[in-house]
Amino acid sequence: MTEKMSSELIELLKKAELDMAFIDLPGNFDKLETLSAYPMIEDEVVLITQKLHPFANLEPIGLSEVKNEPFILMNKASTLFQICMEACKRAGFTPDITHESSQIDIIVGLVAEGLGVSLLTSKEADYFSKANISLIRLEKPINHTTALVISNRITKSKAMKTFIKHAQEWEGRTPGAEVLKSNKNI
Repeated sequence: MTEKMSSELIELLKKAELDMAFIDLPGNFDKLETLSAYPMIEDEVVLITQKLHPFANLEPIGLSEVKNEPFILMNKASTLFQICMEACKRAGFTPDITHESSQIDIIVGLVAEGLGVSLLTSKEADYFSKANISLIRLEKPINHTTALVISNRITKSKAMKTFIKHAQEWEGRTPGAEVLKSNKNI
């Protein structure tokens, strides 16, 4: 088992140094022809602020409304960083990033102390909802998908096929459904 940022895991999958990985799907996943994705968790990105922040009780909010706020984001190697940067660009601004971290609890802690705002997935942010933060939905939802990703260059062993089937059943999906970019069925 290896824990790394999604971009690093994608490179390891391309080199066949990993058999499979759970990753946050990047926006350009459809261009990665050598990989297949089995979507597992669908979520959306939300804005988090300190509970006393002026935007804390607004919902939904346009992302452009926070363009003058300091941002605390996942680090540049994360898929979520890329998703957030693209969303801010579409909203017409480049965020003023004052802090970056690979640890969600650090990001939440900095936001809870009033040092800035952040964009996180709703499920991750909800986990910390007892902290001094507010979760705010965005007017234009930003979708986020976590998927089991496998290289198309390897032959799937019986164990891999069983794991894929189990993972899909765990999430309540029909085995073999919603496979992105796969040339082969399980």
